[in-house]
Amino acid sequence: MDKKSQWLDDLHRRYYDTLIVKGNAHIDYDPVLRGSVEDCVSEAFLTAWEKADKVKRSENPYLWLLGTVYKKLDNLRTKSSTKTSQRAVPLEAEQAIKVCDPDAERRMEAWYTENELKDVLKRLTDLLSQKECEVYNDYFVREKRAKEISREQGMTLGAVRAAIRRIREKAERIRNQNLLVIWLAVSTLFALCQIHL
Repeated sequence: MDKKSQWLDDLHRRYYDTLIVKGNAHIDYDPVLRGSVEDCVSEAFLTAWEKADKVKRSENPYLWLLGTVYKKLDNLRTKSSTKTSQRAVPLEAEQAIKVCDPDAERRMEAWYTENELKDVLKRLTDLLSQKECEVYNDYFVREKRAKEISREQGMTLGAVRAAIRRIREKAERIRNQNLLVIWLAVSTLFALCQIHL
């Protein structure tokens, strides 16, 4: 394997999964674009191959790849929203009024729950450092053991365990923030009900 291929293979091994996670978070886990994230990440690596000299000269190849993925996803989002709006039917239109879906409430609740989880995951990945993202992907997504992660990423076992502990603490903070928001909303609603009684 030549040096250029080895360089790209190393980038791919180190950043592919993190770019997938960050790409999904960037599109807010949009179901329309979800299938395109892997394609955009693959295209970013192809672009890196074609512009290897420029990427090697950049300060951080990861940031270059991430920026490329974000640009490709933003372009797809723009194209997708334009096509969707062209096909959209006004809510007052007769064909929209005739639509009756008995499972709509159940799907809406499932969608809300899924979006709430995605929001928490997006907020978590935004809080994590690059190394913590890699540990998160290996430990929580791929379900690898800490020793295996330590060996693969060249970290000490203590550093891996500390990263896992920090990830859990950050997730707990986000969870507590969400609970606080819910509690404030419920107490405000309760207070408003008391005023009207």
